[in-house]
Amino acid sequence: MKNNELVHKARCIWKTSEQVAQLLRNATRLELKDRRGNMLIDKLSEKQSVMVLTVRAFCQEHPEGVSLKQIASQLGITPASASVMVDALHGNGFLVRKTSPEDRRAVQITLSPKANAFYENADQTILKHVLQIGDELGPDVIIQWHDVLKRVKDFLTQSL
Repeated sequence: MKNNELVHKARCIWKTSEQVAQLLRNATRLELKDRRGNMLIDKLSEKQSVMVLTVRAFCQEHPEGVSLKQIASQLGITPASASVMVDALHGNGFLVRKTSPEDRRAVQITLSPKANAFYENADQTILKHVLQIGDELGPDVIIQWHDVLKRVKDFLTQSL
């Protein structure tokens, strides 16, 4: 591959990755709407959605919950701002606040059962779409796609 072709491909990587992710999200959204055509996450702002996904990611490794300090640090906001957002998301039924059994002054945040069920359903729907890609393009495409993404993730994790 010539150098200018490589530069062109490199420029296209992020854009194409974002387009694929958006297409998968759009296909998933169509299947996750309720009878009235609404979806649980339609009520969230972009910042709230990022917070819910951050809590979900933390809770996958720590099912007991995540602290406000951890959320604030991950999102690059103050604990006070994180607390306000958590309160709003708790009030809307997306997050649950509970007292830590080890330290009664500390609060642990988890997804609500409703939000957890929604994201589990979304994961299954995306999986279905990715498997359909494999059915259409062949399983080798899925294997190669996975291998490349894992190598890139590992490289970025080590170098950043």
